Amino acid sequence: IFLNPAWEDFLEFKIKDSLHQTISSYAHPEDKLMIESRLDSVAYGRKPSFTIDLRLISLQGSSNWFRIRAKSSSNVVGERASVIGTITDIQDIKEAEALGAANKRAANALISHIPGMVYRCRHDRSWTFEFVSEGCIDITGYDSLELLHDASLTYNLIIHPSDRNAVWESINQQITQDEKFNIIYRIITRKGDIKFVQEHGRGIFSSTGELLALEGFITEIPEKHHNVTISVH
Repeated sequence: IFLNPAWEDFLEFKIKDSLHQTISSYAHPEDKLMIESRLDSVAYGRKPSFTIDLRLISLQGSSNWFRIRAKSSSNVVGERASVIGTITDIQDIKEAEALGAANKRAANALISHIPGMVYRCRHDRSWTFEFVSEGCIDITGYDSLELLHDASLTYNLIIHPSDRNAVWESINQQITQDEKFNIIYRIITRKGDIKFVQEHGRGIFSSTGELLALEGFITEIPEKHHNVTISVH
């Protein structure tokens, strides 16, 4: 029953031709039921308001994303009332989100083909992972879900017991010096095998200099190099 001039800018339909039409008649077919049910809930007072993202079809037939915020003009439950609200163009936001998701998928696909494990972890004695690539299976025998969510399994427990203190001390010493580290040590895999691995990483710091996390890459050292001395510098 009311539309401001932005309606014509968004969808190119004339306001005089759009009055007394339902909003759902401009919605993308996949979004019609959603907007109809939300509007009914607010109009009859079952919900005070709603915010949804949906696609509306323009006069030229193009589909674009909009955000609708609406609320009832009455506080009486069960009695149909007018609904007032706003429609905001969010096409740029949705395109940016889609691009970001595509880039994330591409990055994950690239990481999955790296012969080693890429990670981000907290700076604690457990080396608690916040992210770990699927390369962890080849290195440790454990999959990413176990390393991320199994409270009884920490990366510190996978490090050989004789090397745990040296790893902690060396990484902290190197980070203090130049915010990066490079270390060689032993781990014990799920099968009980001992492997030599090399880890390259760096500290992630806040603007105030607080160490927030560690990011890095762990790769296995081939058996022919197993006579290398463990690095604790």
